[in-house]
Amino acid sequence: MILPSRNIYNASFQAVVNNPNSHPCICGKVYQQDLTNGYHNLLKHLVTKHKGYEALTKPDRTLQPTITDFLERGPCDLDKWSEWIVMKMLPISFCEDPITRRNIRLRSTTQRTLKAHMFGIMRRVKKVIRLILASGGGGGNVTRWSSTMKMLDRCVESIPYMQRMSSAGAIKARIDKLMLTPSEAIAASTLLADLKQLDTVTLEFQSEKVVMNDSTARLPATP
Repeated sequence: MILPSRNIYNASFQAVVNNPNSHPCICGKVYQQDLTNGYHNLLKHLVTKHKGYEALTKPDRTLQPTITDFLERGPCDLDKWSEWIVMKMLPISFCEDPITRRNIRLRSTTQRTLKAHMFGIMRRVKKVIRLILASGGGGGNVTRWSSTMKMLDRCVESIPYMQRMSSAGAIKARIDKLMLTPSEAIAASTLLADLKQLDTVTLEFQSEKVVMNDSTARLPATP
C-alpha cells in the first residue's frame, strides 16, 4: 500500500516551529530536510531503521493510533526513561533537557515518543488486569458492601470538618457541591446509623447457626 508522504511524516516525525528544516523522529534521532524538496531523507530513515512502518495503516489509508511499533526492536531505553521519570516524579520534558542528555548513556528520545511508550504500557497492563479479573470466576468489579459502608462512614465523619469551612474555602477546595445543609447532615448520620444496624444483622444472618425462626427477631423495628 502506497501512503501519502505527508501522512507518514505526521505519524513519525515532530515539527520544530523555530527550525522548519529540523525533524526529530519518534525514536529520538533528528534529521535535516527541506520539505519543499520532498521527504526523501526522512523516508529513507524509516525504511532503514523502522522496517514495517507500512503496517501501521488501515485499509482506508489512515494511520493507526499507536506509534510505538515504529520503535526499533531489542533492548529499549524507553523503559528506563519511563521508570526514571515515574519513580522520581519528573516532568516528561526532562527527557529533552540538553544537560540531561549530555550526562546520561540512554538513547535520546522526545516527549512525544516517551508519552506514546507510556500509554502503550498502560494499555498492555489494563489488558492483563482484565484477563486476570475475567478468570477469577466472580462477577463484575462491583464495590463490596463493606467498602460501601466504609465510604459512608468516612463521609459522615468529614461533615463536622466541612461545616467549619467557609463558602470561599469550599469553592477553592472544589468541594462546595459536596457541602450538606444541617438537615441533610442529620439525615445522612441517621441513615448511616440504620445501615450499620442492618449491616450487623446481615453479618449475623451469614452464620450457619441462625435459623429462619430467629431471623425476624433480629431485624430492626420499623417505624
